[in-house]
Amino acid sequence: MNITYIFPPLTEQQPKIDWVIKQKGKSILTYQVDCRLLDHVSVSNFFELFLSVCNNRKSKMGQVGNCVTKINTLLNHKKQPILIIIKNIQYLLPLLGSILLKLMVIKENSHNIISYLFTTTDCLYSDRIYEQLKALPLILDKVQYFGYKKFDYNLRESEIIWNSLSEIQRRLIRRILIGETVRKEEFAADIDYLIKTGIISNKKQTYTINLPLLTNILLKSSTQSLKLHNHTVWSGEELMTAKFSAKQNHILRLLLENVGKVVSQDQIADNLWDTKDSENKFSVWAIDKFIQRLRLRMKQNLIADKIIAIKTKGYCYQNTTHCIRTEELIIKDGLKFILMENNKDNVYFYNKAFQKKQLRKVLWQSTPKTDKEIIDWIKEVTTAESHYYFSIWKNKKMIGHVGLDRINCLNQSARMGFFLDNPKLWDKFGKTIFSVMINEAKNRFHLQFLSADVAGDEPTQIRILEQLGFKKDLVKKSLLTLELF
Repeated sequence: MNITYIFPPLTEQQPKIDWVIKQKGKSILTYQVDCRLLDHVSVSNFFELFLSVCNNRKSKMGQVGNCVTKINTLLNHKKQPILIIIKNIQYLLPLLGSILLKLMVIKENSHNIISYLFTTTDCLYSDRIYEQLKALPLILDKVQYFGYKKFDYNLRESEIIWNSLSEIQRRLIRRILIGETVRKEEFAADIDYLIKTGIISNKKQTYTINLPLLTNILLKSSTQSLKLHNHTVWSGEELMTAKFSAKQNHILRLLLENVGKVVSQDQIADNLWDTKDSENKFSVWAIDKFIQRLRLRMKQNLIADKIIAIKTKGYCYQNTTHCIRTEELIIKDGLKFILMENNKDNVYFYNKAFQKKQLRKVLWQSTPKTDKEIIDWIKEVTTAESHYYFSIWKNKKMIGHVGLDRINCLNQSARMGFFLDNPKLWDKFGKTIFSVMINEAKNRFHLQFLSADVAGDEPTQIRILEQLGFKKDLVKKSLLTLELF
């Protein structure tokens, strides 16, 4: 049975098969069936779609047998080679075996030369098709190439492109990324494919990657963390000393010896220069440039950049198991907790966030709404001794706050206040946010009781609090309390 599977990457173009495949002497009848058009996945439903495409009209056939007979009769009216393209076959994978048997019956009962071409996407790359169709009983004449024309693919599309590449092509892209020499004579066919599809380009014998998101996926899937062993820097099982300069190795050792702790700018300067000889050798700008070059070298060697800049303080090498802590800043699990300030940016954020209609049900009626009310509230939480609040940031964007209010040192108790401008983030970050504040209540203020009043009885927040040991009040279900000691 002539069945060909094609798994090409995405492209913005969806060229018709007629542009790609041409036959000498006589034309090929082509049918294209897109499995995405199925309202549900079943063998019967697939053949109903199949029949409607071949017959160029909608069909309501209920039984597979009748469908197969109808299609077979229809195809036998055409005395010419037939190519049937079935796109997005991934929708049918659970039923593929049954469908192939039925397609084989159609082929065996037909007087036509029938070939099947399966693809996982809409688009078809002609060179791939040409190679795959050589085995089919069709005479190919001219093949056109359809490559990438734009480079603003989203993350999902870039992942599909990456997954569609062969292992050799992936290895080539990795080597290009880290600056290794790529010899065209060794991988001529694969390099030609990557260039023609626009994934890489060749300028003055230097290969570059054209899809930025593809680079990010590669770094994410390939990077390893650094570790210190016998005073030398390693990545996995590879010794990295030769990959960095002497000064870069020195600073990496300093950071790795203090994982999770802030290494001050003075410490870095002392290890880079003899600051006692000349004060001019030590500048914040010079340190920032040095760290920038160090990060670039790490990226070139597919090493995860876990160096965190602590504003006006220094730098820290962060592992996921560590929490960075200074007097005004906490960094944990990709979130920054910055001691809340009374400024215009915060006023703007809350003025916008508190007005969102979808958030009104998870806000207290006493939530400030006007500019003046918001300004007064921020002033209170940033100046009153009974309040201790942090702004929460992710990817340089403020997403909410968490803090303690009604701090009572005599009763050793406080209430936890919290807010995220996107409620969906609670599932992902709720445990981290609450855990940070529980640690502050316990270790900084030495409190014994911590309460949390959940606005709107929001179930996700209540579930996370209960997982952390909070107990519901018997009367007021939205009020939960945790005994810290």
